[in-house]
Amino acid sequence: MDQNKDTFKLNPTNPNVVELLYPQPKEGTNSYGNWYLYGVRKDGIETGFFATDALHKKLSVYGQGAKVSITKEEYAPGKSAWTVQPLEGTQPQAVAPVATSTTVDNRTHDIHKQVCLKLAVELFGVKKGDMLSDTDMVTIDTNMQTLLSILESEEKVKHLTNSDAPQDGMPF
Repeated sequence: MDQNKDTFKLNPTNPNVVELLYPQPKEGTNSYGNWYLYGVRKDGIETGFFATDALHKKLSVYGQGAKVSITKEEYAPGKSAWTVQPLEGTQPQAVAPVATSTTVDNRTHDIHKQVCLKLAVELFGVKKGDMLSDTDMVTIDTNMQTLLSILESEEKVKHLTNSDAPQDGMPF
């Protein structure tokens, strides 16, 4: 939106019918908090208005070209909020799923490994100063690796296959 175009204040007593001109507003922060400048067409004129956080959340589901009616409605004595109604077949946009990372960096992996080792030792019942056999060490290591694979969401979880494994398949 051209920075030199005038903005308007939303009319609190009548519906404000606008067409969104851009996929998203310009955003920023000042001493009053977050601001959102929406470029719109109102009554055939390209202009803009500043939206509050609450109004921005309601408008953010609509994209470029959406035609909406913005109205201030009282929901309790002395309390009001802006409502947004789509017009002329305008539909909310599909919300894009949030991408999550499934990779674990080396530092995080090391922290996970330390936590899992501590849990595996506690589950085995080792006390400070206890002497452990090679079999005890293998069991603790296997438990630690199993906890680690669960924590880091690996698809294949290693299970104990020896006769010491409990009936439910859990290694501890």
